[in-house]
Amino acid sequence: MRYFYFGTLPIFNVSVHENRVDVADSPGEMVYVTHINTDNMFLLKSYNFCSMICHASSAKHLENIKKIRRANGMVNTHIIVTHMEDRAGVLFNVEADTDLGITVHFMDDDRNLEAVINGVMSLEE
Repeated sequence: MRYFYFGTLPIFNVSVHENRVDVADSPGEMVYVTHINTDNMFLLKSYNFCSMICHASSAKHLENIKKIRRANGMVNTHIIVTHMEDRAGVLFNVEADTDLGITVHFMDDDRNLEAVINGVMSLEE
């Protein structure tokens, strides 16, 4: 399975670079890691991702996630949300009520991000 991670926090000892794709070795799978901050999604269209795992801590991140999903054909997406108090607003913003390909996970802080990512990957198998 090909996983794509969008976020700003490093995962599995790999720093996230803006507009550059790196590869992280999680305990189970390889994860392509980046923080896309452009409207040009050409780079991502060359990959064939099966699932997206995203970390969002602001409304701007949610908007970027929607752009990335549109560019990649609306693949299954797990959004891990931290530091955002309006949970209903988040769900409405990403259209999780009408798009069954989106699952939103809320966390109080981002210290357990890698554990949640591992849990999401085990759900996808």
